[in-house]
Amino acid sequence: MGIEDYRFNRRTLLMSSASITALAALAPSSLLAATPASAAAAADIRYIVTDGRYPQSLEHAKTLTAQNSQTLDINDGLTRLWQEHLHPLWQQGEGAVAGVTTRAVWQCLAEQARSHALRTRELTPLGDNDGHPDNLVSWTIA
Repeated sequence: MGIEDYRFNRRTLLMSSASITALAALAPSSLLAATPASAAAAADIRYIVTDGRYPQSLEHAKTLTAQNSQTLDINDGLTRLWQEHLHPLWQQGEGAVAGVTTRAVWQCLAEQARSHALRTRELTPLGDNDGHPDNLVSWTIA
């Protein structure tokens, strides 16, 4: 085998990257399941984000509010929710946030969390989830 066997052209590199990305997107949700760190974070959930349009979201919130967490509904405004509650919490570097929302809402909050060195600890698609932004997901960010 000569060095020619190991050369990649730009097309091969891009196709390989696209294949790896597609495989990661299709990975089973069990790969994103809770870890011991997320279980510990779940005990300190400060806010539960809900979307009042979906009964699953409200049911999830009822389950977690027994742990003295405050419920925040995105229908009150995602920007307001961020500015008044999540940004101050994450600036202090404490408290986990959980919720059942659309994938699009989770992606928005996860991106904001990354700017504070926080990440999604648990992400579980609900129902027939094909990755569409309007599909529901259950998540924990800590």
